[in-house]
Amino acid sequence: DLLEYTLSLTSAEEEWMEKIGGYLARLIENETTLNVGLGKWCYHIWKYLVHKQDLAIYSEILSLTPAFWNLVENNIITCNHNPVYPHIMTSFALGTKIDYQRLHHNPFFEFHATEFLNNPLNIARNHKMCSIYGAIAVDLNGQISNHLNQRFYSGIGGELDFINGTALAEGGKTIIVLPSTTRDGKISRILPMIN
Repeated sequence: DLLEYTLSLTSAEEEWMEKIGGYLARLIENETTLNVGLGKWCYHIWKYLVHKQDLAIYSEILSLTPAFWNLVENNIITCNHNPVYPHIMTSFALGTKIDYQRLHHNPFFEFHATEFLNNPLNIARNHKMCSIYGAIAVDLNGQISNHLNQRFYSGIGGELDFINGTALAEGGKTIIVLPSTTRDGKISRILPMIN
């Protein structure tokens, strides 16, 4: 059996996700090609994009949720304005058994090796490329990190490849999402300097 994957939010997380999701939706233009990273904020992003038009997906990972399928079924994700890659492009997908059944033999989805998909030159060919990642901390110089207080939370993925490729894309932008404090509100995620 394939690994099944879902993420739920606590009530406090839902509250800050509503705020962040609203801000994020304002930054994403119609006809944007999205690369969405992994994590709670990225997993729940899809429901904030229901008022967008003609989005495309070129993303190393695809988090499959009912809100994502809603965007596909309602022609919000169309890939119509991404002539180089007119399909949803990804390397792997995470979801439930039902999600995997919907992917099976679906011609709107193309799966490619990370050597192709994460190549910054291929990323740069996308129309209005926008990469969205979560972070755990940011410092006053704009450096971001996926660890806090010397605790390592995340491994190495395609984030740097996508940030570089997005910077090369015409009209490209990268958005890093994080709440300003830890869940209990006691530790700031905005630091003077990340060591």
